[in-house]
Amino acid sequence: MPRRRSRPLLPTLVILALAVGLVLVLRPRLARPRPAPPPEPKPAPARSLDPALAARLEPLLDDWLARWRKTDPGFSLARLRALAEYEIETPRPEPELAPDSAAALLRRREAAGLISHSPDRSRYIDLNAYAEVVVSRTGTRVYSEPDQLVELVDLRRRTRTRLAFHGTASATDAARWLDDSTVVLCGSSENPAGARSHRLPELRLARLNRRTVATYTLP
Repeated sequence: MPRRRSRPLLPTLVILALAVGLVLVLRPRLARPRPAPPPEPKPAPARSLDPALAARLEPLLDDWLARWRKTDPGFSLARLRALAEYEIETPRPEPELAPDSAAALLRRREAAGLISHSPDRSRYIDLNAYAEVVVSRTGTRVYSEPDQLVELVDLRRRTRTRLAFHGTASATDAARWLDDSTVVLCGSSENPAGARSHRLPELRLARLNRRTVATYTLP
């Protein structure tokens, strides 16, 4: 009876190692359930930002304002108008992690620029809950996808709350806290008019005590 040839062991081990590595990278994303699609925001009267509020926001948003003034030198917060408003959703329980694991995960996300803490550090904004930060021997990488989920994490109540969801038409680039209950999400959205600028500045003003988010952009 002819002997069966044994398959080389090395290629099998290489394939197995690659499969295990892929599972380790994707496991946090696969394990995290996606929330239901956000409700449609309600159109808001085209009001401007309150001048007193705009004056308080100006120094917090200087880098964001400077970026838009490169293409529009006359841009200011006074030119923004309310576009829509929606209620903040019901908080969800934060997934249970061992304290050491939770602290290490937060440090990695802080180092990647994904975290913005409230002044009293009881809450923070996760700029993209869909992004995964992977640390390896070659360095730190952030794996993301076209969609973006901006969440509020309450450390005392151990909850997560969706503040904004973006497809490819809009994005949040940074979060700036005005106080412990007011945070501004700075970003951009596509220009539906298709004018000279393909993107428009967009601010989302989240008032956590009122549980509302108002979106402002150029008219």
